Amino acid sequence: MFSQDSVTRSVKNSGNSCLYSPRLLVNRFLANDANTVVNAICDSLRRGNSWDVLSRNFDSVELNDLLVKNVLLELKEPTDAKRALGFFHWSAQRKNFVHEAYAKLRLFEVGFEVCCYLADHGFFVSLTSFNILIHVVQKSDKSPWILEEGKIEVAMALLKLMLQKNMILDAIAYSLIVYAKVRLGNLDSAMEVYEEMLKRGFIANSFVYTSFIGAYCNGGKLEEANQLIEEMENMGLKPYDETYNFLIEGCAKSGRVEESLSYCEKMIERGLLPSRLAFNKMVTKLCETGAVKQANAMLTRLLDNGFLPNDITYSHLIAGYARDNQIQEVLKLYYEMEYRALCPGLLAFTSLIRILVIVES
Repeated sequence: MFSQDSVTRSVKNSGNSCLYSPRLLVNRFLANDANTVVNAICDSLRRGNSWDVLSRNFDSVELNDLLVKNVLLELKEPTDAKRALGFFHWSAQRKNFVHEAYAKLRLFEVGFEVCCYLADHGFFVSLTSFNILIHVVQKSDKSPWILEEGKIEVAMALLKLMLQKNMILDAIAYSLIVYAKVRLGNLDSAMEVYEEMLKRGFIANSFVYTSFIGAYCNGGKLEEANQLIEEMENMGLKPYDETYNFLIEGCAKSGRVEESLSYCEKMIERGLLPSRLAFNKMVTKLCETGAVKQANAMLTRLLDNGFLPNDITYSHLIAGYARDNQIQEVLKLYYEMEYRALCPGLLAFTSLIRILVIVES
């Protein structure tokens, strides 16, 4: 690969007395070599050249999707994030470019800030580009960046701007608005957006239903949550793991342990596994209400399906059996913890000491 500097050196050594400008060098030697153009742009960015310098040196280079994608791939490392953002801004200002490639690289944080920047400067991304960003959020293994970092307001501002500019939203964009409003605790406003979504002819989806189910479960409104999952199934929408996790945890917190167990059963039947957090909430409540055998039996079923318990899971089961003075079951669980290299916590040790004292006495 040749950098812009290496091309300059080769020209100077060629015997030509004319000192070529970077612009002429790019035009003459780089125009037909896409990889070299990419490297030259990246080198220029890494040297800290301004947008004006980029424009002078590369004004004859035709920007296309492949070139933009390759530059962003070259600048994908975190250390190059600001340079990638600078290139993003420069190319958008120059060609009003649509940057799907960046979102596809899952560099959502910089990509979302770019959307906001472009909107502030009069460059409105297409709905297709914005939806790609939303898809990245929904498919991410982590919670959406805009929500983790407390930037819901930024997301909402951009979405509202799209509405003001009469950019027609689709079901994905509407779903994100509903999700954000639910997370902000504004259920009435979220429901208004959802109803507007339906009026425009868009179909409900499991993601939106799960957002509302989670809100109702967290607020102790289990009747409403149960009604929504029933509606989902009647409409042919499939609940997914997070849907059931909300219901398992919500029912457990409200003391409705039989319903919590029932939802756990449904998860297993559908080939899903509960989160450790949701399962531990259920186990805790079962053990507190004297249903430790049911909790342990459910753990056995889940272990057969690949579930990985933690020390909290075993600690509550040990505490439950200790309350019933079942020392054999307590010791079995303690040895199982050792086998899994889990360290018993204060609850487990307290329960062990308690039951051993009872046996000794």
